[in-house]
Amino acid sequence: MLASCHERAGRVRDARAAYERALALPDRGRFDRRIRNGLKRARSLERAAGLATVADALRVAALARDDGRADLALAASGRALELARSPGEETAALACRASIALGAGRAAEALELARRSLGIDASRETNRETYAVLVAALLEVGRTDDARAEGERLLAVNPTDPTVARALAAAYRRLFELTNDPSWQAAAESCRARAAGPRLR
Repeated sequence: MLASCHERAGRVRDARAAYERALALPDRGRFDRRIRNGLKRARSLERAAGLATVADALRVAALARDDGRADLALAASGRALELARSPGEETAALACRASIALGAGRAAEALELARRSLGIDASRETNRETYAVLVAALLEVGRTDDARAEGERLLAVNPTDPTVARALAAAYRRLFELTNDPSWQAAAESCRARAAGPRLR
C-alpha cells in the first residue's frame, strides 16, 4: 500500500493524504480497518512533528499514554528524543518512551530503553523515573529479585518520592504472590502507605 510506504519513509503528510484517498474509495473491504488505523497513526505523527520543545513533546506523550493513545505517545516521545539537546532531556525522553513500551506490553523494549537512559545518567537521584520503569519492567520479565533489589536501592536514595514507593510496592506485591510470605505483603502495604503520603488529621 502506497500510504504505508510513505509512512515507513517518514513522509508523514504524503502518508496521511494517501490514507485519506484510500478511505474515500467505495470498496475498502477487509482493508478498511488498516486504512483507518493508518490514517489515525499518520495524523498522530503529523501532530507530534509540530511540537517545538522537549517539554511540550513529553507532556503530549504522557497525556497520550495515560489516555491509551500509544500511537501519539510514541510519536511525541520520538519527537522529544529528536529535540533533546542535553543529557537530562534525553534521559527524560527515553524514560517516557520506556514507560510507553511497558504500558504496551513490551517489557523487553522498556528494559532496553531504560538501560539506554541509565547509560547517560545512572544517578538514582536525578534519573529516578527511569529506575521506576526499570523496576516495573524487571517485574514483567520475571526478574522479581532484581526488581526488589533495584527498588530498595532506589527508595534508599529517594525515600519521599511516591513514584519510587509505588514501584517498590509492586515488586513486594509480586513477591507475595509468588511466595505467599506475609512479610512481603506487609512490605507492600508499607510502601503503598508511603506513596500515599502523610494523612491529614
